[in-house]
Amino acid sequence: MNRILNVVGAGVFLLSASTAQACEILHGWTEMDRARDVPTRILLDLDHDAVTVGQPFDVRLVICSPDTEAVDRVDVDAIMPLHRHGMNYRPAVRLTAPGAYTVEGLFFHMPGTWQIVVRAYRGGGSQKFTLDVEAQ
Repeated sequence: MNRILNVVGAGVFLLSASTAQACEILHGWTEMDRARDVPTRILLDLDHDAVTVGQPFDVRLVICSPDTEAVDRVDVDAIMPLHRHGMNYRPAVRLTAPGAYTVEGLFFHMPGTWQIVVRAYRGGGSQKFTLDVEAQ
């Protein structure tokens, strides 16, 4: 039986069925980049105005997968590709609903282009998702 679940009151809806989870992107959410052969999608709720150098910020993310295998673990980090370094802090990732997470404590300590990196682990493997973000 299909059901619609409003995820953390944010306007993204998961369509859950016994065989699949699909997501609809609504206002304010962004789909993260992924490899072409990866069917799983990650949607990120990021307030770009909240991304300020030297100020911690939080994001929400939803994992949309065409199969029923649950994600075992999600890791979130951020790097500055041009400078080849990451953040000085480790954010906390908290499961808030099936397939939905809150990431608290992202912190960009210098201005420039950062890349939020999400790794979803399942069945001994992982999938990588990225999103470029400008910090000023």
